[in-house]
Amino acid sequence: MVEIASERTFTGHSKPVVHCTFSADGKLLLSASDDDVLQLWSVDGTLVHTFDAHSNVGAACCFSPDDQHVLSGSHDFTLKLFRTYDGALVRTLRGHVAGISCCCFSPHGNAALSASIDQSLVLWRISDGKLKRKMDGHGGTVLHCCFSPGGEHALSTSSDGGTLRLWRLADGIVETVFTHHENLVSCCCFSPDGACVLAASLDKTLSLWHLSSGNLLALNGHTSYVLWCCFSPNGKHIVSASSDHTLKVWCTTDGQQVHTLAGHLDRVSRCCFSPGGATVLSASRDGTLRLWNMVSGEAICTLLRHDGDVLDCCFSPDGSHALSASQDATAKLWSFMVDVLSVPCAEQSWRYGFS
Repeated sequence: MVEIASERTFTGHSKPVVHCTFSADGKLLLSASDDDVLQLWSVDGTLVHTFDAHSNVGAACCFSPDDQHVLSGSHDFTLKLFRTYDGALVRTLRGHVAGISCCCFSPHGNAALSASIDQSLVLWRISDGKLKRKMDGHGGTVLHCCFSPGGEHALSTSSDGGTLRLWRLADGIVETVFTHHENLVSCCCFSPDGACVLAASLDKTLSLWHLSSGNLLALNGHTSYVLWCCFSPNGKHIVSASSDHTLKVWCTTDGQQVHTLAGHLDRVSRCCFSPGGATVLSASRDGTLRLWNMVSGEAICTLLRHDGDVLDCCFSPDGSHALSASQDATAKLWSFMVDVLSVPCAEQSWRYGFS
């Protein structure tokens, strides 16, 4: 297995970088840190803007689908909408009575969701910052939220003992409460076609629900907390990351385990598929990222190295780069010579080109 160094290290933060993401055009990077600062970077390493209007940023931040705005959620109970091109604060969104744990834009960018420690989920109108709907029902901190691919529904998880809720956004009604899990649900997402929802839990399992039938596939196999999960771009597979030091790949049709991806020496905190679905990227507390072949389940390379827990990772939209965030107060950019991440797996030949 090849070990490869990063192309570029971003060193503007003074405390752990807890979240990182690419803009939709792949030209900009966003990093959020425990130093209460959001930073916007060009992929060439230039610091474009520093957003420091919050008193306590947290990890909740994202680009709008058209890259025109950045949204951030804070432990100061507010969300802030910034303009990307000049860094100006557009407006502050107020309505929560406790810290923000998660935020996201709708697929069309005209609305946003926020999840909070105040046990609520809020739907916002972006054009004027108006609170459109506050959705209560969870019995604990709302940890994670996301829109359905069409934007008509939202999914949320909570610390209230393992529940997952499906909301109809037109009227704020809870359509379904999923109660399979016996411990906190750490992550949730919709399948690319919106037909299924997926949840990962600290009870060591995942649950895959088919919305039309209500059928449940319970995915059992991890031996410790499941911390993250996601669908492949075509929706045919799932990857999960666990405190048991492994990732697992599952088939969405029958819930069968396809691969166990073993090699990390500590907790695996994050995972994601490449844009073409040919590879999986993982981030671990062992200070490394690993790139995995979806066909064989083997590690292609180890990306070296952060000097602390790697807390987040993602691919660029075109698959030419990867980005990571770490407890060592840095973000790192990893560059591929060719887009090895979008070619169909069966046709893939692997080459590495990092500088």
